[in-house]
Amino acid sequence: MAPAHRPRPGRLGRAAGGILFLPDLSRLSRNEQKNLEFLLARADRHKSRIVSFSPVDTRLLVERQGYDPAVAAKLAELTLRLPALREF
Repeated sequence: MAPAHRPRPGRLGRAAGGILFLPDLSRLSRNEQKNLEFLLARADRHKSRIVSFSPVDTRLLVERQGYDPAVAAKLAELTLRLPALREF
């Protein structure tokens, strides 16, 4: 008897109870933004936190790069601004 095929866990499944880090939001295509929107809507169900980075302010992502405003607003719920190293 062949073993039952188990679906591979997705990114949220692998990050369950932990953190999923998304580097450089400014490089995401429109399609990747839709996938991110999907992840954001399901993160709580997996008890996962999504942490992201962008060298560009989310407001500017929307204004200058056509970023999805709903995704940008969700990501900007909590923003930490880190000073540049040259400021130290």
